[in-house]
Amino acid sequence: MKCAKNAVKKDLQLILDVDIRWSSTYAMVDRASFLKLAISSFFTSDDFREMAPTYLPTDNDWELLEEVKAALDVPHLFQQRLSAEKTPTLCDAIPAFEAMFGKWEALHQEYPRIRTAISAGMDKLADYMNVIRGIPAYTLAMG
Repeated sequence: MKCAKNAVKKDLQLILDVDIRWSSTYAMVDRASFLKLAISSFFTSDDFREMAPTYLPTDNDWELLEEVKAALDVPHLFQQRLSAEKTPTLCDAIPAFEAMFGKWEALHQEYPRIRTAISAGMDKLADYMNVIRGIPAYTLAMG
């Protein structure tokens, strides 16, 4: 806790993983990235140095985490866009799905280490797109 406070100069709340919230994993990965210096400081302090070989992320781990963050940023931004409270967003659903699919296609090529995960997300997104294309409300909202 002291390492994080010293590194970022403010108190931070614990971020919980919530299965039904798309952005919770993104928020945890983003926070870990933000606290990289504090995490390193923690594991190189005298009290926890013996844990470092097991738990301190390597440079490769941090690079992979940044790739995961980039991939999770896509549904996070999508969810933020479509969860506006004051503006109807039903008409934006299909174009947003297509934009999200396009972003993931580009990341699929850019990040070979996480291709399998991105492919799984693209498959699920394609399922959603096929379902909503058959619902007249989405087409009517776009018109």
